[in-house]
Amino acid sequence: MAPQLPAPPNGYEPLFAGHLGFSGLTGPYFVRMGEGAPVLGFRVEERHLNPSGVCHGGALAAFADYLAVIVRHVAGATDFSTPTVTLSIDYLAPVPLGSWVELNGRLLRRTKSLLFGDGIMQVDGAVVTRVDAIFTLGRPRADLGFDIPPGVVSAV
Repeated sequence: MAPQLPAPPNGYEPLFAGHLGFSGLTGPYFVRMGEGAPVLGFRVEERHLNPSGVCHGGALAAFADYLAVIVRHVAGATDFSTPTVTLSIDYLAPVPLGSWVELNGRLLRRTKSLLFGDGIMQVDGAVVTRVDAIFTLGRPRADLGFDIPPGVVSAV
C-alpha cells in the first residue's frame, strides 16, 4: 500500500479542474500565484519513481512541459494553446519520493508566433532541473474545446 503523502503546501490549488487526458496520468499538478507569474508544483508519488527509487526523468519532463502555463500567463496569451516546439532539460539532482517539486519560470521573449521561456525546478530550495523551451502560439483554446473553468485555472 502506498504511503500517505502530505497535501500540497498552503496557497496551491489544482491546476486543472477534473481529468485532462495525459495530465491526469502524470499529475496531479498544482498552481499558486507568485510574484508576477504562476508557480507550479507536484508531489512525487510512487508511480513517478524509476527503478532506482527516485523520480523518473520522464515524469520531470512531463511536468517541465507545463512551463507553457507560466510563459503563456506572463505573455498575456492565456486564451491560446501553446504547443511545444522545443523542450530541453538538464537534470541536476535526484528527486526522492515524497518531494514537493516547484517549477518557477520566466518569459524570455515573445514574437508574433513564439514564446521563449526558461525555468528551474526546486525541492526544498535546491535546484534539481533547469528547463529551456520554445512554444508556438496556437489556436484559441476555446476553439480546441478546452472548458476553461473560472478561478485560478483560467488565470493561468
